[in-house]
Amino acid sequence: MYKSIARKLGFKHNLCIFHLMKSFSKTFDSEIKKLNFDTVEDIRIFDYGIMIKSLFYSKNYQKAKKILKYLWNEKNNMSDSFHEFLKKLKENFNSYMAHLKNKKLSSTNNAIEKFFGVIFHDKLKKLFKTVKRVKKFVTLHIKRWNDRIIKDVIEFTKKYQILKKLGIIM
Repeated sequence: MYKSIARKLGFKHNLCIFHLMKSFSKTFDSEIKKLNFDTVEDIRIFDYGIMIKSLFYSKNYQKAKKILKYLWNEKNNMSDSFHEFLKKLKENFNSYMAHLKNKKLSSTNNAIEKFFGVIFHDKLKKLFKTVKRVKKFVTLHIKRWNDRIIKDVIEFTKKYQILKKLGIIM
């Protein structure tokens, strides 16, 4: 959802490693439940999962790319869910690992998500899948905020004037 909004607003959205890790952890956990660890094949599948996870913690783009290349060459020896995950990762690898090339980029988009999370309640987030809806909501949100501030200033001014007439404030 954020990627399409970011693109329409004119900035590049790097994909979030945290969410990639979270997604893979679900896949990895479901694969581990299937394993008995009594065969070499089970241990190999577990090792592939650990190698995929090691990509998330890479500090060097070239090393991460080498690991991905190795895993991609081994894809026929992996479970279907690992293979599907690697396929999606490979398609967006540069975006996920952009933070390794450019140190100014964050590995996560949590700052953007916090912004949307503060403004949008969970039930409302699903309603704002277009830039137009986001702009409309934010505009109304800002207007309500400004109206409250103006109301508070008017209240303060009235109280100040009363206190001044009474001679309490000079």
